[in-house]
Amino acid sequence: MRGILALSLVLLAIGPALAGPFDGVFVSQPAACRWFADEGRQALFEHDFLALTLGDGITANEFHRDFLDVKSAGEGTALVVTSFCEYPGEPFPDLISLSEFDENSIIAVSLHQMQEDAGYGVEGVLGIPDLFLL
Repeated sequence: MRGILALSLVLLAIGPALAGPFDGVFVSQPAACRWFADEGRQALFEHDFLALTLGDGITANEFHRDFLDVKSAGEGTALVVTSFCEYPGEPFPDLISLSEFDENSIIAVSLHQMQEDAGYGVEGVLGIPDLFLL
């Protein structure tokens, strides 16, 4: 479950220079759109999903990921993010790519998660959900 939480993201806001396909609020599950609208940030602690903003990083009930550096890639259709992540008592660095999937969703890929999956014999980019526009 921790791996899914680490990769289920919500994109809330991006600076104007990096906006493009990443402008807006994205959530890991469609139901989170309603939860976030009804409950605001408290929804993060009541339901099983994450929030992501380039300003605040990724936040969930027991997880936080600070974004240290964000670079545009792929002619503006992708971002590369250097981050510092922390579960309670478990800090680690990570490199994430965010790329446009379609007009209403993006895909997140975590290098840390891919390495962790490989340690368990999982190959490829698995368990990384699409992120849906609110």
